[in-house]
Amino acid sequence: MGLWEFRINAGINSNRILLIVLVLWIVKHFYINKIKE
Repeated sequence: MGLWEFRINAGINSNRILLIVLVLWIVKHFYINKIKE
């Protein structure tokens, strides 16, 4: 059970990192577009 809990926690952490990166990329994208306009 400990191994599965570790895998689930690791998966949640990796997904959280990907989500943060995605949000930062989207914010940067919109910010650059606003500057161009």
